[in-house]
Amino acid sequence: MNRDWTIAGLAAVYALSAASVSLGDIAEAVGRSRGEVDLALWYLIGRTPEQALCLLAREPKAASTPTDRPPAKNSPLGRFIRETLP
Repeated sequence: MNRDWTIAGLAAVYALSAASVSLGDIAEAVGRSRGEVDLALWYLIGRTPEQALCLLAREPKAASTPTDRPPAKNSPLGRFIRETLP
């Protein structure tokens, strides 16, 4: 996942997101897939780009996007899915 993410790239993702730019437009602007940008945004929640980059560096290479692996059952996303989907 961390392929070529930089602090500047994550800062751009953050700034575009804060400006209410759509996920697809952010992905196009930074030259990444929507999945990569979505995962980067998850790591940016409550963190600086520097902190997010450190965490992204630990992300397993085989699981590069959120769709590559299911969310943990007890994670906020896992609970949301269980509570809202049939």
